[in-house]
Amino acid sequence: MSVSNATMVRNLPWRIMTRFAFGGRFFSFFLQANADVIWSCQAVAELRIVSQKKGVESLTHKIQHRFCLENNKDGFNIRKDIILNPENGYIKDDCVILETFGYY
Repeated sequence: MSVSNATMVRNLPWRIMTRFAFGGRFFSFFLQANADVIWSCQAVAELRIVSQKKGVESLTHKIQHRFCLENNKDGFNIRKDIILNPENGYIKDDCVILETFGYY
């Protein structure tokens, strides 16, 4: 599992979290908010795996989620072979670019 550095938004630390799941066959990409107190936050966000190849669209997943202490992440899974095949345009020089955008 990999977790980005936190970015503070509305007094909550937000991170991108990734891992390989389901026996390593899928790439999981999540937006996570985490705090040590009881909290709740409704959020709408877009998670994006950025295309690095001309003519290939970025993979985009929109979420609308009530984040809280007990349920602090939301995201999606995609087959690992789609991401790791350079012909598909999502990996270049062993690098995958992930972005998140929040809407309020």
